Amino acid sequence: MTEPVNVIYTSCAGLDVHQATVVACLLHGKLTSTRPKKELKTFETTQKGLSQLAEWLTGFDCQAVAMESTGGYWQPIWHVLEDRFPLILTNPQRIKGITGHKTDKIDARWIAGLLRVDLILASFIPSESIRELRDLMRTRKHLVADRNRKKNRVQKILQTAGIKLTTCIADIFGKSGRALLDMLVNGEVLTPATVEKVVFTSLKRKVPLIVEALNFTSIFNK
Repeated sequence: MTEPVNVIYTSCAGLDVHQATVVACLLHGKLTSTRPKKELKTFETTQKGLSQLAEWLTGFDCQAVAMESTGGYWQPIWHVLEDRFPLILTNPQRIKGITGHKTDKIDARWIAGLLRVDLILASFIPSESIRELRDLMRTRKHLVADRNRKKNRVQKILQTAGIKLTTCIADIFGKSGRALLDMLVNGEVLTPATVEKVVFTSLKRKVPLIVEALNFTSIFNK
């Protein structure tokens, strides 16, 4: 049998990642070996379990670890292992195209086998600082969307109650608009004098219109 000339690791591991567990398969043997020794073990994806995974890999002098980018489940594993091992993340479809439908443990075995002979095409993984920045950007996007939904709800409530404040103020969530909304919520008396105290710039010329817009009979008190 022809010796494999493209084996690049004497010890490497493939991980099949799930929400609660990660199946690890480690292959170790000489570069000329066509039948490396196989070690299989399943770990929990808790902090304790991932620390045990790292120690287990270290015990076999693991030189590289590959895993699939399954949802976001790979990220905690990556965080634990990235300072201790060279890591490779790959798209699951690239693995499936080679292996077909397999069980979890054979998936891990195939990943390790492909890594051993340098057949895994790695996905780009940005640095930790960039990943953190992306997480912050996603969080901000969700918060902005949530804020806009709440603003739309406030405007709908005002329209339903007959409060036509948006006809006088372009941004009812600006400094003047929020002050007027606070007065409404607190049940304060809305007169030209009280309104003029809380509005600014050109809105002072619109005080009579604003007072008229705020004169309503709440449908919620009927």
